[in-house]
Amino acid sequence: MSSTVGRDETLISPEQQAARIRGYAELRGYEVEMLATELNVSGARKSRPILDGAIERVARGEAEGIIVAALDRLSRMALSDALETIERIEGAGGQVVSVAENVDPTTPEGRLARNMFLSFAELQREQYRRHITAAKRQAVERGIWPMPVVPRGYERGADRRLRPGPDAGRVREAFALRARGGSWSGVADLLGSGISGAGKMIRSRVYLGEIRLEVAGDVVVNPDAHEAIVPRDLWEAAQSEMPRPSRGRPEPSLLTGLIRCGHCSRRMSPGDGIYRCLPRNVVGVCPSPPTIKAAMVEDHVEAIVGAHLDRVALRATPREVGVQEQAALAAAEAELEAFQSATRAAGDPALFAAGLRQRAEAVERAAAELGRVRRGVVAGVPFALGREAYESLGVEGRRHVLGGAIGVVWVWKGRGLGRVAVVERGMEPTNLSGPGVSVPLVAVDRDGLPGEVRIPQREGGG
Repeated sequence: MSSTVGRDETLISPEQQAARIRGYAELRGYEVEMLATELNVSGARKSRPILDGAIERVARGEAEGIIVAALDRLSRMALSDALETIERIEGAGGQVVSVAENVDPTTPEGRLARNMFLSFAELQREQYRRHITAAKRQAVERGIWPMPVVPRGYERGADRRLRPGPDAGRVREAFALRARGGSWSGVADLLGSGISGAGKMIRSRVYLGEIRLEVAGDVVVNPDAHEAIVPRDLWEAAQSEMPRPSRGRPEPSLLTGLIRCGHCSRRMSPGDGIYRCLPRNVVGVCPSPPTIKAAMVEDHVEAIVGAHLDRVALRATPREVGVQEQAALAAAEAELEAFQSATRAAGDPALFAAGLRQRAEAVERAAAELGRVRRGVVAGVPFALGREAYESLGVEGRRHVLGGAIGVVWVWKGRGLGRVAVVERGMEPTNLSGPGVSVPLVAVDRDGLPGEVRIPQREGGG
Protein backbone atom coordinates (compact mmCIF):
# COMPACT_ATOMS: atom_id res chain seq x y z
CA MET A 1 0.00 0.00 0.00
CA SER A 2 1.34 3.43 -0.84
CA SER A 3 1.66 6.48 1.38
CA THR A 4 -1.28 7.29 3.64
CA VAL A 5 -0.07 10.85 4.28
CA GLY A 6 -2.70 13.31 3.13
CA ARG A 7 -4.94 10.57 1.74
CA ASP A 8 -8.71 10.99 1.72
CA GLU A 9 -10.25 9.15 4.67
CA THR A 10 -13.09 7.88 2.45
CA LEU A 11 -10.75 5.40 0.76
CA ILE A 12 -11.04 1.74 1.73
CA SER A 13 -9.02 1.13 4.89
CA PRO A 14 -6.81 -1.95 5.45
CA GLU A 15 -9.35 -3.22 8.01
CA GLN A 16 -12.21 -3.03 5.47
CA GLN A 17 -10.10 -4.81 2.86
CA ALA A 18 -9.25 -7.57 5.37
CA ALA A 19 -12.94 -8.02 6.23
CA ARG A 20 -13.86 -8.44 2.55
CA ILE A 21 -11.06 -10.97 2.01
CA ARG A 22 -12.11 -13.05 5.04
CA GLY A 23 -15.75 -13.04 3.96
CA TYR A 24 -14.84 -14.12 0.42
CA ALA A 25 -12.53 -16.90 1.70
CA GLU A 26 -15.10 -18.20 4.16
CA LEU A 27 -17.76 -18.56 1.44
CA ARG A 28 -15.38 -20.60 -0.72
CA GLY A 29 -13.68 -22.59 2.01
CA TYR A 30 -10.29 -20.96 1.67
CA GLU A 31 -7.92 -20.77 4.60
CA VAL A 32 -6.21 -17.37 4.61
CA GLU A 33 -3.40 -15.78 6.56
CA MET A 34 -3.51 -12.00 6.64
CA LEU A 35 -0.17 -10.37 5.84
CA ALA A 36 1.12 -7.24 7.52
CA THR A 37 -0.07 -4.01 5.93
CA GLU A 38 2.53 -2.18 3.80
CA LEU A 39 1.74 1.33 5.00
CA ASN A 40 3.66 4.22 3.41
CA VAL A 41 5.32 1.93 0.87
CA SER A 42 4.63 2.87 -2.73
CA GLY A 43 2.46 0.38 -4.55
CA ALA A 44 4.15 1.53 -7.76
CA ARG A 45 7.31 -0.35 -6.80
CA LYS A 46 7.83 -3.72 -8.47
CA SER A 47 9.69 -5.01 -5.44
CA ARG A 48 8.14 -4.64 -1.99
CA PRO A 49 9.31 -6.59 1.08
CA ILE A 50 5.99 -8.13 2.12
CA LEU A 51 4.87 -8.90 -1.46
CA ASP A 52 8.25 -10.45 -2.27
CA GLY A 53 8.05 -12.57 0.87
CA ALA A 54 4.55 -13.79 -0.07
CA ILE A 55 5.71 -14.81 -3.57
CA GLU A 56 8.64 -16.71 -2.03
CA ARG A 57 6.19 -18.62 0.21
CA VAL A 58 4.17 -19.54 -2.87
CA ALA A 59 7.35 -20.78 -4.57
CA ARG A 60 8.17 -22.93 -1.52
CA GLY A 61 4.69 -24.49 -1.61
CA GLU A 62 3.63 -22.92 1.67
CA ALA A 63 0.71 -21.08 0.01
CA GLU A 64 -1.45 -21.65 -3.07
CA GLY A 65 -1.60 -18.03 -4.07
CA ILE A 66 -2.37 -14.46 -3.04
CA ILE A 67 -5.83 -13.02 -2.46
CA VAL A 68 -6.50 -9.27 -2.60
CA ALA A 69 -9.55 -7.08 -2.06
CA ALA A 70 -9.10 -5.61 -5.55
CA LEU A 71 -6.52 -5.86 -8.31
CA ASP A 72 -5.37 -2.28 -7.76
CA ARG A 73 -4.56 -3.26 -4.16
CA LEU A 74 -1.99 -5.76 -5.46
CA SER A 75 -0.21 -3.22 -7.60
CA ARG A 76 -0.31 0.43 -8.63
CA MET A 77 2.29 -0.07 -11.30
CA ALA A 78 1.90 0.38 -15.02
CA LEU A 79 -0.03 -2.40 -16.77
CA SER A 80 3.09 -4.15 -18.03
CA ASP A 81 4.72 -4.19 -14.58
CA ALA A 82 1.48 -5.35 -12.92
CA LEU A 83 1.22 -8.26 -15.36
CA GLU A 84 4.86 -9.10 -14.69
CA THR A 85 4.12 -9.31 -10.95
CA ILE A 86 1.15 -11.61 -11.61
CA GLU A 87 3.31 -13.76 -13.88
CA ARG A 88 5.88 -14.05 -11.07
CA ILE A 89 3.17 -15.44 -8.79
CA GLU A 90 1.77 -17.77 -11.42
CA GLY A 91 5.30 -18.84 -12.41
CA ALA A 92 5.90 -19.84 -8.80
CA GLY A 93 2.88 -22.17 -9.05
CA GLY A 94 0.31 -19.91 -7.43
CA GLN A 95 -2.62 -17.77 -8.52
CA VAL A 96 -3.96 -14.29 -7.84
CA VAL A 97 -7.56 -14.04 -6.59
CA SER A 98 -9.34 -10.69 -6.50
CA VAL A 99 -12.49 -10.26 -4.39
CA ALA A 100 -13.84 -7.22 -6.22
CA GLU A 101 -13.34 -8.39 -9.81
CA ASN A 102 -13.89 -12.14 -9.15
CA VAL A 103 -12.50 -13.22 -12.53
CA ASP A 104 -11.15 -16.64 -13.44
CA PRO A 105 -7.62 -16.11 -14.79
CA THR A 106 -7.36 -19.74 -15.92
CA THR A 107 -9.49 -18.97 -18.99
CA PRO A 108 -8.70 -16.61 -21.92
CA GLU A 109 -11.84 -14.61 -21.17
CA GLY A 110 -10.92 -14.29 -17.52
CA ARG A 111 -7.39 -13.11 -18.33
CA LEU A 112 -8.82 -10.55 -20.78
CA ALA A 113 -11.21 -9.26 -18.11
CA ARG A 114 -8.40 -9.11 -15.56
CA ASN A 115 -6.19 -7.12 -17.93
CA MET A 116 -9.05 -4.75 -18.70
CA PHE A 117 -9.60 -4.10 -14.98
CA LEU A 118 -5.88 -3.40 -14.59
CA SER A 119 -5.99 -1.02 -17.56
CA PHE A 120 -8.97 0.84 -16.10
CA ALA A 121 -7.17 1.11 -12.76
CA GLU A 122 -4.11 2.55 -14.54
CA LEU A 123 -6.35 5.05 -16.36
CA GLN A 124 -7.93 6.16 -13.09
CA ARG A 125 -4.52 6.67 -11.48
CA GLU A 126 -3.32 8.77 -14.41
CA GLN A 127 -6.49 10.85 -14.33
CA TYR A 128 -6.09 11.35 -10.58
CA ARG A 129 -2.46 12.42 -10.98
CA ARG A 130 -3.43 14.83 -13.75
CA HIS A 131 -6.15 16.29 -11.53
CA ILE A 132 -3.73 16.74 -8.62
CA THR A 133 -1.13 18.30 -10.91
CA ALA A 134 -3.66 20.77 -12.32
CA ALA A 135 -4.92 21.60 -8.83
CA LYS A 136 -1.40 22.31 -7.56
CA ARG A 137 -0.60 24.46 -10.59
CA GLN A 138 -3.82 26.45 -10.15
CA ALA A 139 -3.15 26.87 -6.43
CA VAL A 140 0.32 28.32 -7.11
CA GLU A 141 -1.03 30.65 -9.79
CA ARG A 142 -3.71 31.90 -7.34
CA GLY A 143 -1.10 32.43 -4.62
CA ILE A 144 -2.32 29.56 -2.43
CA TRP A 145 0.32 27.52 -0.62
CA PRO A 146 -0.26 23.96 -1.95
CA MET A 147 1.57 21.98 0.75
CA PRO A 148 0.11 20.73 4.05
CA VAL A 149 2.92 22.20 6.19
CA VAL A 150 2.95 26.01 6.38
CA PRO A 151 6.46 27.58 6.29
CA ARG A 152 7.72 28.90 9.59
CA GLY A 153 6.88 32.57 10.09
CA TYR A 154 3.65 32.32 8.11
CA GLU A 155 0.08 31.27 8.76
CA ARG A 156 -2.88 30.65 6.47
CA GLY A 157 -5.32 33.52 6.09
CA ALA A 158 -9.06 33.25 5.50
CA ASP A 159 -8.36 33.35 1.75
CA ARG A 160 -5.98 30.34 2.19
CA ARG A 161 -3.00 32.48 1.20
CA LEU A 162 0.04 32.84 3.41
CA ARG A 163 0.39 35.87 5.66
CA PRO A 164 3.06 36.78 8.25
CA GLY A 165 2.40 34.99 11.52
CA PRO A 166 3.52 35.55 15.12
CA ASP A 167 6.95 34.04 14.37
CA ALA A 168 7.74 36.33 11.40
CA GLY A 169 10.01 38.56 13.46
CA ARG A 170 12.17 35.63 14.53
CA VAL A 171 12.49 34.52 10.91
CA ARG A 172 13.72 37.99 9.91
CA GLU A 173 16.13 37.92 12.83
CA ALA A 174 17.51 34.57 11.61
CA PHE A 175 18.12 35.96 8.11
CA ALA A 176 19.80 39.05 9.59
CA LEU A 177 22.03 36.89 11.78
CA ARG A 178 23.14 34.80 8.82
CA ALA A 179 23.67 37.90 6.65
CA ARG A 180 25.89 39.39 9.37
CA GLY A 181 28.11 36.32 9.28
CA GLY A 182 26.43 34.24 11.96
CA SER A 183 27.15 30.51 11.92
CA TRP A 184 24.58 27.93 10.87
CA SER A 185 24.61 26.56 14.42
CA GLY A 186 23.84 30.06 15.72
CA VAL A 187 20.93 30.40 13.29
CA ALA A 188 19.65 26.96 14.30
CA ASP A 189 19.85 27.87 17.99
CA LEU A 190 17.90 31.07 17.34
CA LEU A 191 15.18 29.12 15.54
CA GLY A 192 15.22 26.16 17.90
CA SER A 193 15.75 23.81 14.95
CA GLY A 194 18.44 21.60 13.47
CA ILE A 195 21.19 22.99 11.25
CA SER A 196 19.73 21.26 8.18
CA GLY A 197 16.30 22.78 8.82
CA ALA A 198 17.82 26.23 9.35
CA GLY A 199 19.70 25.96 6.06
CA LYS A 200 16.57 24.97 4.14
CA MET A 201 14.66 27.88 5.63
CA ILE A 202 17.33 30.47 4.79
CA ARG A 203 17.53 29.19 1.18
CA SER A 204 13.75 29.17 0.68
CA ARG A 205 12.39 31.84 -1.65
CA VAL A 206 8.98 31.65 0.02
CA TYR A 207 10.18 34.40 2.36
CA LEU A 208 10.47 36.74 -0.64
CA GLY A 209 6.71 36.29 -1.17
CA GLU A 210 7.30 33.66 -3.84
CA ILE A 211 5.87 30.19 -4.34
CA ARG A 212 8.07 27.90 -6.43
CA LEU A 213 6.91 24.33 -6.94
CA GLU A 214 8.01 21.52 -9.25
CA VAL A 215 4.91 19.95 -10.76
CA ALA A 216 5.27 17.00 -13.13
CA GLY A 217 8.80 18.05 -14.11
CA ASP A 218 7.78 21.67 -14.61
CA VAL A 219 8.74 24.48 -12.21
CA VAL A 220 5.72 26.69 -11.54
CA VAL A 221 6.55 30.10 -10.05
CA ASN A 222 4.35 32.83 -8.61
CA PRO A 223 6.73 35.66 -7.62
CA ASP A 224 4.02 37.70 -5.87
CA ALA A 225 2.02 35.00 -4.15
CA HIS A 226 1.94 36.56 -0.67
CA GLU A 227 3.54 39.20 1.52
CA ALA A 228 7.30 38.88 1.88
CA ILE A 229 8.76 38.49 5.36
CA VAL A 230 12.36 39.18 4.34
CA PRO A 231 13.52 42.12 2.13
CA ARG A 232 15.28 41.00 -1.03
CA ASP A 233 18.62 42.64 -0.09
CA LEU A 234 18.67 40.79 3.22
CA TRP A 235 17.66 37.47 1.61
CA GLU A 236 20.43 37.77 -1.00
CA ALA A 237 23.06 38.67 1.59
CA ALA A 238 22.12 35.61 3.64
CA GLN A 239 22.70 33.27 0.68
CA SER A 240 26.45 33.60 0.13
CA GLU A 241 28.70 31.42 2.20
CA MET A 242 30.99 33.10 4.69
CA PRO A 243 34.65 32.08 4.42
CA ARG A 244 35.54 29.68 7.18
CA PRO A 245 38.73 28.01 8.33
CA SER A 246 39.63 24.59 6.98
CA ARG A 247 38.91 21.56 9.12
CA GLY A 248 41.46 21.06 11.83
CA ARG A 249 42.54 24.70 11.83
CA PRO A 250 41.57 27.17 14.56
CA GLU A 251 39.36 30.13 13.75
CA PRO A 252 41.51 33.13 12.64
CA SER A 253 42.21 35.85 15.18
CA LEU A 254 40.47 39.17 14.67
CA LEU A 255 43.43 40.97 13.09
CA THR A 256 45.05 38.05 11.26
CA GLY A 257 46.29 39.32 7.90
CA LEU A 258 45.84 42.98 8.88
CA ILE A 259 48.40 43.45 11.63
CA ARG A 260 52.03 43.86 10.49
CA CYS A 261 55.45 44.59 11.90
CA GLY A 262 56.58 48.19 11.39
CA HIS A 263 60.23 47.12 11.29
CA CYS A 264 60.01 44.55 8.45
CA SER A 265 56.42 44.92 7.06
CA ARG A 266 55.77 41.19 7.48
CA ARG A 267 52.47 39.87 8.89
CA MET A 268 52.47 39.25 12.62
CA SER A 269 51.39 35.83 13.91
CA PRO A 270 48.75 35.27 16.63
CA GLY A 271 49.13 32.82 19.50
CA ASP A 272 48.68 32.56 23.26
CA GLY A 273 46.87 35.91 23.41
CA ILE A 274 49.72 37.77 21.66
CA TYR A 275 50.55 38.97 18.16
CA ARG A 276 54.26 38.59 17.44
CA CYS A 277 56.62 39.16 14.54
CA LEU A 278 58.58 35.97 13.90
CA PRO A 279 62.22 37.10 13.79
CA ARG A 280 63.30 34.75 11.01
CA ASN A 281 61.56 33.95 7.73
CA VAL A 282 62.52 32.92 4.19
CA VAL A 283 63.12 36.54 3.16
CA GLY A 284 65.41 37.57 6.00
CA VAL A 285 65.69 38.52 9.66
CA CYS A 286 63.57 41.23 11.30
CA PRO A 287 65.89 43.72 13.05
CA SER A 288 63.52 44.40 15.97
CA PRO A 289 60.53 41.99 16.12
CA PRO A 290 57.71 43.40 18.31
CA THR A 291 55.00 41.65 20.32
CA ILE A 292 51.71 43.08 21.55
CA LYS A 293 48.82 41.78 23.61
CA ALA A 294 45.99 40.70 21.34
CA ALA A 295 43.19 42.02 23.54
CA MET A 296 44.80 45.45 23.81
CA VAL A 297 45.44 46.02 20.10
CA GLU A 298 42.11 44.47 19.04
CA ASP A 299 40.16 46.71 21.44
CA HIS A 300 42.11 49.74 20.14
CA VAL A 301 41.45 48.92 16.47
CA GLU A 302 37.76 48.22 17.10
CA ALA A 303 37.42 51.50 18.98
CA ILE A 304 38.86 53.35 15.98
CA VAL A 305 36.55 51.57 13.54
CA GLY A 306 33.58 52.14 15.86
CA ALA A 307 34.32 55.85 16.02
CA HIS A 308 34.26 56.04 12.22
CA LEU A 309 31.37 53.70 11.39
CA ASP A 310 28.95 56.54 10.69
CA ARG A 311 31.41 58.08 8.23
CA VAL A 312 31.97 54.75 6.55
CA ALA A 313 28.21 54.31 6.32
CA LEU A 314 28.00 57.27 3.96
CA ARG A 315 30.20 55.54 1.42
CA ALA A 316 28.00 52.65 0.39
CA THR A 317 24.63 51.08 1.04
CA PRO A 318 23.46 47.63 -0.08
CA ARG A 319 21.68 49.08 -3.08
CA GLU A 320 24.77 51.00 -4.23
CA VAL A 321 27.02 47.98 -4.57
CA GLY A 322 26.76 44.98 -6.85
CA VAL A 323 25.05 46.91 -9.66
CA GLN A 324 26.50 44.58 -12.31
CA GLU A 325 25.62 41.52 -10.25
CA GLN A 326 22.08 42.80 -9.74
CA ALA A 327 21.74 43.23 -13.51
CA ALA A 328 23.06 39.71 -14.07
CA LEU A 329 20.51 38.32 -11.61
CA ALA A 330 17.68 40.23 -13.27
CA ALA A 331 18.75 38.93 -16.68
CA ALA A 332 18.91 35.34 -15.42
CA GLU A 333 15.45 35.63 -13.86
CA ALA A 334 14.05 37.13 -17.06
CA GLU A 335 15.59 34.32 -19.11
CA LEU A 336 14.05 31.72 -16.79
CA GLU A 337 10.60 33.31 -17.00
CA ALA A 338 10.78 33.72 -20.79
CA PHE A 339 11.91 30.12 -21.29
CA GLN A 340 9.15 28.80 -19.05
CA SER A 341 6.44 30.84 -20.79
CA ALA A 342 7.60 30.18 -24.35
CA THR A 343 8.43 26.48 -24.28
CA ARG A 344 6.26 24.84 -21.63
CA ALA A 345 3.74 23.46 -24.11
CA ALA A 346 6.16 22.65 -26.91
CA GLY A 347 8.97 20.20 -27.59
CA ASP A 348 10.35 17.25 -25.68
CA PRO A 349 9.36 17.36 -21.96
CA ALA A 350 12.76 15.95 -20.93
CA LEU A 351 14.63 18.63 -22.89
CA PHE A 352 12.33 21.28 -21.45
CA ALA A 353 12.99 20.09 -17.89
CA ALA A 354 16.76 20.08 -18.54
CA GLY A 355 16.65 23.60 -19.96
CA LEU A 356 14.55 24.76 -17.03
CA ARG A 357 17.00 23.32 -14.51
CA GLN A 358 19.91 24.97 -16.32
CA ARG A 359 18.25 28.40 -16.15
CA ALA A 360 17.13 27.94 -12.55
CA GLU A 361 20.73 27.09 -11.59
CA ALA A 362 21.90 30.24 -13.38
CA VAL A 363 19.49 32.27 -11.23
CA GLU A 364 20.84 30.63 -8.07
CA ARG A 365 24.45 31.34 -9.09
CA ALA A 366 23.67 34.98 -9.87
CA ALA A 367 21.88 35.42 -6.54
CA ALA A 368 24.83 33.87 -4.66
CA GLU A 369 27.29 36.17 -6.45
CA LEU A 370 25.22 39.24 -5.65
CA GLY A 371 25.06 38.16 -2.02
CA ARG A 372 28.84 37.68 -1.97
CA VAL A 373 29.47 41.17 -3.35
CA ARG A 374 27.02 42.74 -0.92
CA ARG A 375 28.42 40.78 1.98
CA GLY A 376 30.88 43.51 2.89
CA VAL A 377 28.04 46.02 3.25
CA VAL A 378 25.11 44.00 4.53
CA ALA A 379 26.93 41.33 6.50
CA GLY A 380 30.28 42.91 7.11
CA VAL A 381 28.74 46.21 8.13
CA PRO A 382 25.21 47.02 8.56
CA PHE A 383 27.11 50.32 9.12
CA ALA A 384 23.91 52.35 9.27
CA LEU A 385 23.08 50.48 12.49
CA GLY A 386 26.29 51.69 14.17
CA ARG A 387 28.37 50.00 16.80
CA GLU A 388 25.51 47.95 18.21
CA ALA A 389 25.21 46.05 14.93
CA TYR A 390 28.98 45.60 14.72
CA GLU A 391 29.21 44.22 18.24
CA SER A 392 26.49 41.67 17.45
CA LEU A 393 28.70 40.03 14.80
CA GLY A 394 30.82 36.95 15.25
CA VAL A 395 34.59 36.96 14.71
CA GLU A 396 34.29 36.24 10.99
CA GLY A 397 31.72 38.98 10.46
CA ARG A 398 33.82 41.51 12.39
CA ARG A 399 36.85 40.54 10.33
CA HIS A 400 34.83 41.43 7.22
CA VAL A 401 34.05 44.84 8.68
CA LEU A 402 37.64 45.54 9.63
CA GLY A 403 38.93 44.28 6.28
CA GLY A 404 36.55 46.65 4.51
CA ALA A 405 37.61 49.69 6.54
CA ILE A 406 41.29 49.09 7.34
CA GLY A 407 44.23 48.54 5.01
CA VAL A 408 46.88 47.69 7.61
CA VAL A 409 47.64 47.92 11.34
CA TRP A 410 51.32 48.72 11.97
CA VAL A 411 53.05 47.77 15.23
CA TRP A 412 56.55 48.81 16.29
CA LYS A 413 58.76 47.79 19.21
CA GLY A 414 57.91 49.55 22.44
CA ARG A 415 55.13 49.94 24.99
CA GLY A 416 51.61 51.28 24.98
CA LEU A 417 49.41 52.10 22.02
CA GLY A 418 51.52 54.97 20.74
CA ARG A 419 53.44 52.38 18.72
CA VAL A 420 50.29 51.27 16.87
CA ALA A 421 49.09 52.94 13.66
CA VAL A 422 45.81 52.09 11.91
CA VAL A 423 45.79 52.95 8.19
CA GLU A 424 42.59 53.40 6.22
CA ARG A 425 41.84 50.89 3.47
CA GLY A 426 43.24 52.02 0.11
CA MET A 427 46.08 54.00 1.75
CA GLU A 428 48.28 51.03 2.65
CA PRO A 429 51.47 50.32 0.61
CA THR A 430 50.87 48.34 -2.57
CA ASN A 431 53.97 46.17 -2.21
CA LEU A 432 53.06 44.25 0.94
CA SER A 433 53.77 40.54 1.21
CA GLY A 434 50.95 38.03 1.27
CA PRO A 435 50.10 34.39 0.53
CA GLY A 436 52.34 33.41 -2.39
CA VAL A 437 53.88 36.92 -2.57
CA SER A 438 57.36 37.51 -1.13
CA VAL A 439 58.93 40.95 -1.01
CA PRO A 440 62.10 42.23 0.67
CA LEU A 441 61.89 43.28 4.32
CA VAL A 442 61.08 47.00 4.52
CA ALA A 443 60.91 49.19 7.61
CA VAL A 444 58.01 51.64 7.84
CA ASP A 445 58.44 55.23 9.05
CA ARG A 446 56.17 55.81 12.05
CA ASP A 447 55.80 59.53 11.46
CA GLY A 448 53.43 61.03 8.90
CA LEU A 449 51.78 57.83 7.71
CA PRO A 450 49.28 58.61 4.92
CA GLY A 451 45.74 57.50 5.70
CA GLU A 452 46.25 57.00 9.42
CA VAL A 453 43.04 57.23 11.46
CA ARG A 454 43.06 58.05 15.15
CA ILE A 455 41.03 58.41 18.31
CA PRO A 456 42.32 59.76 21.64
CA GLN A 457 45.01 57.36 22.78
CA ARG A 458 44.59 55.16 25.84
CA GLU A 459 47.30 54.39 28.33
CA GLY A 460 48.49 50.83 28.55
CA GLY A 461 51.38 48.47 28.18
CA GLY A 462 52.11 45.49 25.98
